[in-house]
Amino acid sequence: KLLFWIIMEEEGCHCEQRNKTKTTYAIGIDGGTGGIRCHLFDCTTGQCVRAVERTYDTTYGVPRAGCATQICDAWVERMCDATRELLHLEEGKITIDDIAAMCVDTTCCSVVFMDDDGTSLYPCIMWCDMRAGAKETKDVLAQAKKKNETTRVRRRSVMGMAKTIRVNCDGEGPVSAEWMVPKALWMKRHEREVFDRATRVCEYQDYMNFRLTRRYCASANNVSVRWHFREEDGKKVPPKELLEALELEDLLEKWPKEVLKCGEVVGNITEEAFEKLFKGAKYREIPVVQGGADAFIGMVGLGAIHPKTMALITGSSHLHLAVTEKSMFGKGMFGAYENALVPEAKFIVEGGQTSTGSITNWFKEQFNCTYEDIFKEAEEIPIGCEGLVALDHFQGNRTPHVDAESKGCFTGLTLKHSRAHMFRAILESICFGTKAVVDTMRKNGTKIETIVIAGGATRSRFWLQMHADVTNCEVIVTECPDAPALGCAILASVGVGIYQNAEEACGRMVKRLETIKPNKKSTTEYEKVYEKAYSKLYGLCKTLRKEREEEEEEEDAIDNNAVKKRKASDDTVSIDKCDDSSTLKIAPSLLAAPDHANLISATSIALDASADWIHVDVFDGQFVPVITFGPSTVQSLRRNFPTAFLDCHLSCQNPEFYIENGLGESASQISFHPEAVETFTERKKMCEKIKFQYNKRASMSINPSTELEDTSVFELLELNLLDCVNVLAVQPGFGGQTLQPDALEKVKRLRARSKTVDIQVDGGVNLETIESVVEAGANVVVSGSFIFRDNAGKEKEAIDMLRAFRR
Repeated sequence: KLLFWIIMEEEGCHCEQRNKTKTTYAIGIDGGTGGIRCHLFDCTTGQCVRAVERTYDTTYGVPRAGCATQICDAWVERMCDATRELLHLEEGKITIDDIAAMCVDTTCCSVVFMDDDGTSLYPCIMWCDMRAGAKETKDVLAQAKKKNETTRVRRRSVMGMAKTIRVNCDGEGPVSAEWMVPKALWMKRHEREVFDRATRVCEYQDYMNFRLTRRYCASANNVSVRWHFREEDGKKVPPKELLEALELEDLLEKWPKEVLKCGEVVGNITEEAFEKLFKGAKYREIPVVQGGADAFIGMVGLGAIHPKTMALITGSSHLHLAVTEKSMFGKGMFGAYENALVPEAKFIVEGGQTSTGSITNWFKEQFNCTYEDIFKEAEEIPIGCEGLVALDHFQGNRTPHVDAESKGCFTGLTLKHSRAHMFRAILESICFGTKAVVDTMRKNGTKIETIVIAGGATRSRFWLQMHADVTNCEVIVTECPDAPALGCAILASVGVGIYQNAEEACGRMVKRLETIKPNKKSTTEYEKVYEKAYSKLYGLCKTLRKEREEEEEEEDAIDNNAVKKRKASDDTVSIDKCDDSSTLKIAPSLLAAPDHANLISATSIALDASADWIHVDVFDGQFVPVITFGPSTVQSLRRNFPTAFLDCHLSCQNPEFYIENGLGESASQISFHPEAVETFTERKKMCEKIKFQYNKRASMSINPSTELEDTSVFELLELNLLDCVNVLAVQPGFGGQTLQPDALEKVKRLRARSKTVDIQVDGGVNLETIESVVEAGANVVVSGSFIFRDNAGKEKEAIDMLRAFRR
């Protein structure tokens, strides 16, 4: 027995030693606002072995100020690209077999509308999109606060709504425009076709997990903090009563039915996703573990899962998250969220600043400087920026004011101030905004002694010290600056059993690097600026905003009364006066000109006949089997008619070539075919090139046989990248054809989507068809044969007859 015991002890030691030398890795994927970062972590030490980042675009201010959207497919493309490079760089050292699991965190609440197959039907409405701030947020709060029903059933409903809304500043609101329900409500009201077609409404987080595993589920983290789910008997309960009150109950059927806790296994990566991520590697099952909202997962990556420590996640925005010992609610903060992360962090309260790093990036781009240079310059400026103070509400305010309509500002600006003063004022305002959040949390009973910080702000020692001085808190920096990605790796390691719980995993994988103590003298100086200037700016700006809104309402009322009077005395049927498409524009086509050797004469005749546009078809012989005019023709027309509106229709296989070789400078409007520019990304870039590089109007021409869904036209209209849509009612290349009625159905759908975009019908327009064309919603018509051939010598009469059929 003794010999057997010795042998087993020795064998056990050897086994333990082998386990220690065997290293396992986890992939942590952090989907942020500006790009996606893929990290490879050693699960035994928390060391980041390698990180690869890929960027993607955000479109701001389209279709209106306050909007922010992204293209969902870009997330997957960039993730796959980054992951392939991640392991390629470690080729020979780390293989697929060494990967224990992967986990994704993303921005929150970035809302996706998709079909059953996972195809996005609309650009993702990003977390910082404020389109729902004007009305929908107020409607959500108003319905949630109704308490006057008397029946037993209604009392239960009201109690449910009261619990649902209590995380919003103790039930007083307001509700943030960033959250799921206001955004979904806006879509149902303003984009009903998309809302109805979408069988699934979820978040960036759920979209990525679905693309990886094909399992449609939500994260307990996201639904707790942004979807108004509440905790009952250990389960997450959706806000059914609130949705019914808003007539939004159909959203319940579109949301995921399954809700998984952070750290639960979603499923194994599919073979299809595996091939895209690890191209050429032999398939093996890799578990995908549930993550959540980037900042909350960052708490795990910072080890900030216990009371008295606040996690500060910095990047495009600042998010402030603190664990409390008990449930609490208060004005000016969100939460407490129950069981929204890991068991160690039972209750979490939240504050946030919508725009922080996005403001510094805006400044860098506008002033064409580098961060290295501008930070050095800012360090030379004294505290308070010699009287210059900024308000950091460039994209609204999350807390403590919860005001999506708030705007940023500078005050005290003089000719003495430099760009360095302005940049330091921005940095100070962001820190002041953090102080306002911390003070509010403390006022509501949250104990905060230290701040553990992660993200972009950690790259500047100067800015870190400013955070410590302004908040009068110790600021701790951890070894891994990308806390959300490390948090993913920690959850992945717990999910597959490498560690028993988050506390054990954090103890092994999170390393503290530095503690920055506040400078008492600086703290005193900052306090003076905060109290005397910054803390008053929001109230002053809000007063000015309200006064301006009241003035605009009065002006609108006067204008509306005047319109009503005009309408009462006008029997002419017309569309809304603000609709630029109400005037019918006539565009004679030079393709039907009697003499192609003398287009100067034909153009002169058309303009003298009061034509609005001159339609020039540029055919290359490849896209259509006809060769017509080229860039040199358009350049010649521009020299002879400097003010004419030259509407250039490119039926070309390579439209970019023609744009870059003369048309970009000489055309007024450039129309390309989606059949020649095959992907959404390429079409978007084409529109941006036309509009922003060449400063011309962008148009898309759609062939009779092409379905609207295959063109990206709706997405481009939503992004405000198309000024015109040219619906071809005949096959391109030949004149004198008969109008195809199916084209008018496209016109109707396009006009239903946009009242202001120019919708052009090209081909087959004459006195027999013009009425149906106009009734369908077109406000521009291209007519060649009818003007130049059927009415030769009477071109003005022909144009006047067509124009008589204005809508």
